Amino acid sequence: MTIYTKRGNVKFSDDVRERMGLCNEDNDNCRCFVGDISLISDEDGGWKGDEVNIKTGFARVKLRFVDEVEPETPTGFLSRVFGVVF
Repeated sequence: MTIYTKRGNVKFSDDVRERMGLCNEDNDNCRCFVGDISLISDEDGGWKGDEVNIKTGFARVKLRFVDEVEPETPTGFLSRVFGVVF
């Protein structure tokens, strides 16, 4: 997975983070491998799996699996500042 964001940040859910084999952040790029890294082999001609490319200029990127329960979003000024639901 390759994520490029000029003026934003990238957040991974706990489930995605648990399955990340590698993650390299460099300037505005974030390159991550999600899955079982032991299955990659150069003998078979390299990577044959799916790729995800995300590019945004001024947005926050939040990544989670489709079947994950969406976390409760804080509402109100104090909730956004302190990250808890009041």
